Amino acid sequence: ACVLPENPASYRVVRKKSYLFNKAVAINHWLKLQQNGPASLQAIIASGDYLPEYLSLLKEMLKWESLKTPEWLNGRRFQRKLNLNLNRSAEHYRIDAFLYPSVARQPISLEKMPPGCAPELAAISGLPAITLPCGNTGKGLPVGMELLARTRDEHFLLSLALACETVFQQI
Repeated sequence: ACVLPENPASYRVVRKKSYLFNKAVAINHWLKLQQNGPASLQAIIASGDYLPEYLSLLKEMLKWESLKTPEWLNGRRFQRKLNLNLNRSAEHYRIDAFLYPSVARQPISLEKMPPGCAPELAAISGLPAITLPCGNTGKGLPVGMELLARTRDEHFLLSLALACETVFQQI
């Protein structure tokens, strides 16, 4: 195992405006396809039917009306740089997969999950990842870890996940 220093860029990743816009477009498209319920993020905000801690995130997603903004282009550059840097680090340090907790902090309850969970790193970097359950907190809440592999290394990632799952079942 090789422990790398924390990557401060990973926390900025979830705040990238291009990511928020792309996510808003995808969510709005999905909502329009549903037969029952709100047809857009705007409708969700208007209804008040959301967890209060997500209001600022929902509003931020709605700020971006045009895809090809300078912010979007900067976000796309950031995504490519993140992907490249993770792959280069893996190659340089001979890392088979990156391992990190699924969330940065424990939730208060299952109903109050904190925003900014680790799977966003995989979504933004475009690298293959899988999240595994690996136990419970003292309060009985599930704890997970995420494995992130190099580009086009899905077969290895699934093999590693199966090996981890086998070990966890024996503990």
